[in-house]
Amino acid sequence: MGSGAVDYVAFGLEKLQWALEKMPTDEPIAYLDTVSIRLDFLDDTLYGLGINVPAMFRAVGANYQNVVKTVLRRRQQIFDSLAQPLAA
Repeated sequence: MGSGAVDYVAFGLEKLQWALEKMPTDEPIAYLDTVSIRLDFLDDTLYGLGINVPAMFRAVGANYQNVVKTVLRRRQQIFDSLAQPLAA
């Protein structure tokens, strides 16, 4: 995957983590639980509109599945970082 796509994913996820840290204590985990559902909905909606998301990523030299894996892995890292203060 091109490093540009990873940079955009990292930027977006850093902004997400910043926003989650601003939420009341009980909201971040509930919000993160819906991330994969919302990503699937977005993908299905774009596909329904005739937009092939994986092809768009291929066109710019990125592997869509690698981007998805990166997002989900990073989401787990954010989950873990949010859970640490709760465990203390």
